Amino acid sequence: MVSQGDEISSAQVFTFAANSLDNSSGKLLSNLGLPLRISQALSNIKGLIGASTIDAQAGSLDNSGGTWSVRRP
Repeated sequence: MVSQGDEISSAQVFTFAANSLDNSSGKLLSNLGLPLRISQALSNIKGLIGASTIDAQAGSLDNSGGTWSVRRP
């Protein structure tokens, strides 16, 4: 899935599952929990992934200049 420069967000817990994810310069956000299940490559170059909890599994990760943020709801 390609989400370059876009925002995917939810006020609730949601599981994001995909073969691959390109979140370059994008935002993947949840006000609550965010389980990530990416079977191949997760690219978060200059992107933001944030939630109150993050449980991430990926085949590979490129987080060059990217940010992961865990915050209380």
